[in-house]
Amino acid sequence: MNLDDARELIERHEVYGWIAVGIVDDYCNGAPLDVARVEDYEAEVNARIVVDGQNAVEGLPGDDGMLFILLHSSARP
Repeated sequence: MNLDDARELIERHEVYGWIAVGIVDDYCNGAPLDVARVEDYEAEVNARIVVDGQNAVEGLPGDDGMLFILLHSSARP
């Protein structure tokens, strides 16, 4: 794995934020909020982020993986 592969692996999670915004938008527009569905969604997203983070750390040589994760997570708003 190289840095571009690791970046692509981590950045693919940005779409989950937009899906969450859609769930909230639907709720604000009168749709019922299925709390269990939201909790399942959150658990799934968190699990994928952790697994992909571990893959990036293990896939990059030396300490590059840990440094990449630290820099990437601190760069997000």
